[in-house]
Amino acid sequence: MSVFRLTAGIALITCSFLLAFSAPSFAQEATSSALDEPSDETNLGDGLTADMSLEELAQQDVVVPAMDQVVETADRQVSTVGRTPAAVFVITQEMIERSGARYLAEALRMAPGISVAKVDSSSWAVTARGFQGLYANKLLVQIDDRVVYSPTTFGGVFWDVQYLPLANVERIEIIRGPGTTAWGSNAVNGVINVITKRASETQGAYIESGGGNQEQDFNTVQYGGTSADVAWRAWGQQFDRNKGWSPNDIQDQWRQQRGGFRADWSLTPEDTLTLQGEVFNGYEGERFTNTIPFPPGTDVVNDELHTSGGNVVLHYDRVVDDDTRWRLWAYFDKLRRNHTTFAFTQDMYDIDLQYQFRTSENHLWVAGANYRRVQDFTRGGFSFFLEPSDFAQNWASVFAQDTMTLADDFAYLTLGIRLEYNTFGRFQPEPTARLLFTPSERESLWFAISRAARNPTRVDAGVNERIFLGGNLYADFIGSRSVRAEGLVAYEAGYRAAPTDEFSWDLATYINDYNSLIGFGAVGPPMPDGPNILIPVPLKNNTRALSYGAELTATYKFSDTWQVTGAYSWFGVNAESGETIDITVPIIDGGTPHNQLYLRSSWDWGTATRFDLIGRYVDRVSALDVPKYIEMDAVMSWRATPTLDFSIVGQNLLQPHHLEYVDWQTGLHSTEVVRGVYGRLTWTY
Repeated sequence: MSVFRLTAGIALITCSFLLAFSAPSFAQEATSSALDEPSDETNLGDGLTADMSLEELAQQDVVVPAMDQVVETADRQVSTVGRTPAAVFVITQEMIERSGARYLAEALRMAPGISVAKVDSSSWAVTARGFQGLYANKLLVQIDDRVVYSPTTFGGVFWDVQYLPLANVERIEIIRGPGTTAWGSNAVNGVINVITKRASETQGAYIESGGGNQEQDFNTVQYGGTSADVAWRAWGQQFDRNKGWSPNDIQDQWRQQRGGFRADWSLTPEDTLTLQGEVFNGYEGERFTNTIPFPPGTDVVNDELHTSGGNVVLHYDRVVDDDTRWRLWAYFDKLRRNHTTFAFTQDMYDIDLQYQFRTSENHLWVAGANYRRVQDFTRGGFSFFLEPSDFAQNWASVFAQDTMTLADDFAYLTLGIRLEYNTFGRFQPEPTARLLFTPSERESLWFAISRAARNPTRVDAGVNERIFLGGNLYADFIGSRSVRAEGLVAYEAGYRAAPTDEFSWDLATYINDYNSLIGFGAVGPPMPDGPNILIPVPLKNNTRALSYGAELTATYKFSDTWQVTGAYSWFGVNAESGETIDITVPIIDGGTPHNQLYLRSSWDWGTATRFDLIGRYVDRVSALDVPKYIEMDAVMSWRATPTLDFSIVGQNLLQPHHLEYVDWQTGLHSTEVVRGVYGRLTWTY
């Protein structure tokens, strides 16, 4: 594997340099025009100068649409896509509207390098750069800086409770690759940051209502207002989703109700305070195979999962000047999930402090500290339980990151490190080094090397999960407090360019070297348990993996009324285990599609009508025997009046139903995605 890593690394860097300099004409043209400007400071055109701070650049009118999109997730400071040394993709509010997506997970299909697969009517397997699963545990997801990654069970995100009014989303920033220096452990393969609109942007009334054969009915009512120095909004929503297709008629219908609020105070010209929160309650049908301690050893359970919870988030921002800023946020998040065979309540408390400052003209710093505590209360049974049943985990970390200007408007170096302590993962250093070249305002080339860690979860440290083998024999998968954090060293390189305002493209490549992955250890001696015999299978850090891939996006605007956007992702992985027999390796190697393609064609017919045609190709998932598929969505919207919009959306139109994923961890029975059509009416005032 070491020879392969070296060869692949050389090829990666060589290809990136070739791509960077294969089309120098527009870079040379932009550089020449800047040099011809008779000024003491380098002029980038349209009022931009090289000595402007990143904050000032982000506040300027968009000059190069593809490069000047504002982002702040990659290094926790305001920047632009063109000046971000990471694989970044931004899903805007317009893209969400035109996609026809009803759920957050569905909207992520637009992003390269992100694998999204539906497991049943209410569940998704979402991941970045491999290791896909119902609870993929190497992707950090945040909504307005509130972490929704759950450390209580398998680790990962419960996508069924991340339902929010998508009309309130300003943008979704997606960073593929490690983000642990900025955001802490578990941001191993990527970070998804959902940023919602300020209350001042959602004033007045908003009503949405619709339904169809799959999205049977959905309704949102919202109102926003202003009082003195406070802008606010309050909203409520509900939906009923139909079951998926299955040959044995699984009843996995899904319904949920949710309400929330947001208030933004302008305390002074420099100080703002935000308070927001929500509560929810929902029910999800499901079918799963449960292990029982008596013949026949297994039982098929038709269950109704009950989910409920809520959160409250407080943000305080103080902007001293363009380069100096304080940020403080704290939140409390409660989640309850009640299955027939397992239930838990999770209480999460988090506080985060960030300080941005400049020590000299060429050094812009971001530093901060975080503390998080998660208390859980669980109830299990013979097939699955955690020891101890109640437990509290703690995180504490500090970080610092310096962005250095090596050459004005050409070369930047970012060095950073986070020092983190976790109850299970213990002490973890998580450094990064990122190099950015910007030959012109229309292109950038970047390289990065980072170390990331994924802390063990409650399952890794204390699970007992029994699987029936036959007769009176049961495999007993046992967690251990001796398991360590999983590690990753990631090598990345990328190039993005916008030769014209109409055409842009972005290529990101990577090699990820994983170590100490948690897998299944050697089988222990049989142990009696009443009339049954348990075969212990401990969890151990005994697996390594090397993944590699490339992600390409491109957009071409043929005219003022027609635009085409495409994204292609290629992924490969090789895993190896120290055990003679191991079921983890085949799942790593074949549990994620190797090729994915997304293509969207968008037309604007006049000023009132829009039509989008979206095609998707997803490769087979060999380890789970899920076939490849091609699907198509269509979205037509019509603005009847300045305040009234009507849309009709067709989803998965090419087949009556198709399989996207099979859960291999929990015994949940999958259902297939059904062709759907729904109508939607929105009214604003």
